[in-house]
Formats: sequence, C-alpha cells, structure tokens
Amino acid sequence: MRRAALTRAAFVLVAVAAVGAASLMFYVGDEVRVLRQRLDATEARIAQDREALRVSATEWSYFNRPAKLAGLARRHLALAPMGAQRIIRFEDLPPRRATPAGTAP
Repeated sequence: MRRAALTRAAFVLVAVAAVGAASLMFYVGDEVRVLRQRLDATEARIAQDREALRVSATEWSYFNRPAKLAGLARRHLALAPMGAQRIIRFEDLPPRRATPAGTAP
C-alpha cells in the first residue's frame, strides 16, 4: 500500500513537472517570436534609414557641384571682384568702440 502511494506521488510530480516544462517552453517560444518580430521591424527601419542617407548623400553631391554653385551665385548674388580702392591699411581703420564690461566685442 505504501509503495502504491509513493508511485502515485511520483507520477503526479512527474506530470506536474511535464506540464510546467511544456508551459515554460510555450512561453519562451512566444517570447522569441515577439522579439523576432521586433528585430525584423528594427532591421527594416535601419534599411530604410540607410537608403534615405544614400539618397541624401547623392542629392548633396548633385546640388553642391562647383559649376552649379557658380551659376547660382552669378544669378542670385550681386558679387563683383573687389577693387583696389576697397583695400586699406590697418592704421586707416576707425578705432574700436568701447563695449560694456563683461560683454564680448
């Protein structure tokens, strides 16, 4: 009789352990699935950001071509070569105005 009770207790203990292990495996598997989805979404965002950076670098190279910038400067800026009359000696500059104490010039 005592032996049957021990066998029954061992069976119940093994059954509870098996149910617990199965539950743990289900939980871990589900957690792995969720984390995998997050990883896939993050990798997709990284790929999109890399593509956007590549496009931005290409646009930057295109818009900053020296010939294009020179044409824009001629069209939109009234620049002219500096004449000799604009060059003066340092001594001919007006004196610097006094600034209040504690402020930068």
